[in-house]
Amino acid sequence: MKILLPTSITLDEEKLGLEPGDIVRHYNPTEPIAEEDTDAEVLIAWANTADQLADSARRMKNVGLIQALLAGPDAVRAAGFTPDAAICAGVGLHSKTVAEHALALTLNFVRFLPTLAQATVEHRWAEELAARRNFIRKTRSQPCLMPMCSCGASARLAKRPRGSSRLSART
Repeated sequence: MKILLPTSITLDEEKLGLEPGDIVRHYNPTEPIAEEDTDAEVLIAWANTADQLADSARRMKNVGLIQALLAGPDAVRAAGFTPDAAICAGVGLHSKTVAEHALALTLNFVRFLPTLAQATVEHRWAEELAARRNFIRKTRSQPCLMPMCSCGASARLAKRPRGSSRLSART
């Protein structure tokens, strides 16, 4: 069986459970697969472009398994591989790391809630946080982020009064 592995990720080939006679070939996921590899039966997809996947779907007539190392197989399905090919995805693959990251971001945000709440009461931006965290951009052409807004109420849009270097909340 010929298996195509992308060069966009390093996989330990010893852990793939290869059988005698299996052939592993590497391909660039941003370029068309080499003509001599279009007879592969397995395609591992990671960081493939939409054009590369569509080209592979047109040219790989023997593919029976596409393993997408993605949270969902949408890009692979959209490429148009034969209906006979099994498309597998990494559903749940990133769940633990994404959950840990979300928790870390939440804990970091919570640290600044008292400062943000006080700034809201004072009808001002918490610029002491913005300087460190780039929450507020200082140019008129760039969007900015409000320190807090009320859930369920119409959001107040931030704007800089003409001629002012300070941001204020429109009421």
